[in-house]
Amino acid sequence: MEPVHLVVRHPQFQFPLRDRGGAIGDALLHTRALGDSVDWSQIWKVLRALAISPVLGLVGAGGLYFILKHLVKDPDLYSPPKGDKPPHGWVRGLLILTCTGVSFSHGSNDGQKSIGLIMLTIIGILPATFALNPGATPDVTHVAERAAIVAPLLDTYDHHGLRDEALASVARLRQTTPDTVVPSQLRADIYEVVAGLKTVAADPATSAQDRKTAKAVGNQLRPTVEYAPWWVRLLSALCLGIGTMVGYRRIVHTLGKKIGNTHLTPAQGASAELVGAGLIATAGYTGLDLHPAGYHRRRGGSVLCPEHVMTRPSRT
Repeated sequence: MEPVHLVVRHPQFQFPLRDRGGAIGDALLHTRALGDSVDWSQIWKVLRALAISPVLGLVGAGGLYFILKHLVKDPDLYSPPKGDKPPHGWVRGLLILTCTGVSFSHGSNDGQKSIGLIMLTIIGILPATFALNPGATPDVTHVAERAAIVAPLLDTYDHHGLRDEALASVARLRQTTPDTVVPSQLRADIYEVVAGLKTVAADPATSAQDRKTAKAVGNQLRPTVEYAPWWVRLLSALCLGIGTMVGYRRIVHTLGKKIGNTHLTPAQGASAELVGAGLIATAGYTGLDLHPAGYHRRRGGSVLCPEHVMTRPSRT
């Protein structure tokens, strides 16, 4: 299981932490209640996804395997490979295709983590350059205007433990002009306001119109601080690719030979991988509440056989 990502509302830079210790340390350091320092809705979101993902993998892969078995009658597709002998022609091509799908979808999803780490690093080193989106300069001119809109919303509906910090941030944002911007401070203030608006939108007491306004202004403010340059994305892809090329043998050996006792057939492996790739891509590109680790979905899909999808000894 991957570590739970907690979103900590830090007074200077706001970022996700990969463990509870960081959140607890932030709470103690700034004498806050732990409940105010952690976005608990994100934790429940991940826990729900952890419960749903294997079920989706099981049902999806099982259904696809059932359809495949009734439509394709080639016996090579349903026979475990013998020794180191690779699968026949088109079966091998199918396995390469499904493996590629898992690699692409899982890599694009995992890349979000490395992009976040790279951004956190460069923002910490060069805050004046990277704390704000260089392409969002026009948005900075409207920050004061948007702060004036959200001030009454936060004052009325935000009963969160960090309400006072959010209101202080709004007061500073209302005085923001392009000539007086301090990037690191503006970034922190925008994050405080966005977090407060999220609380407003989730409050049952908030009217429909105010909830709509809170979401709209939050979406307008986010691009100023939530961004990643193209070269950061490219660097993330290179790091993941190089790391996989260097360390893949250990992963394949562990998952392919040390888990399970029964060989998967090419049809079972392809079904689990195809469904896993589709679900990972769905989570990555639509933001649905599915756990970002493809392992859980492929694991659920491979329940068709008491062995993980990667344990099939099919040579592709």
